[in-house]
Amino acid sequence: MLADQVILVARGVASAVSTDGRLTAVQASLLTEVMEAVLEVRVDLTVFEQLPADVLAEAMVGQSEEARRRVVHLMVLAELILQPIPLEVALQVTKYADAL
Repeated sequence: MLADQVILVARGVASAVSTDGRLTAVQASLLTEVMEAVLEVRVDLTVFEQLPADVLAEAMVGQSEEARRRVVHLMVLAELILQPIPLEVALQVTKYADAL
């Protein structure tokens, strides 16, 4: 994946798991570190512009089903950090996963 695509994916994942457009500090840290370890691009998610589910899906055109599945797994991982998981986040993750 190109760096620009990684940034879009990171914004999409962050959008899916955010509450009121923000990540918790733990979510931001986890996503930043995992994205860098897996995709070799460091993305600062302490502040990000929301990315709609359809735009994320469009950014993933041409990516394998496995790549899409990994993005969904990353969403679920960042979602599970929240205790309890807000209904809003659960519904957003479902929406983004369905779009992919």
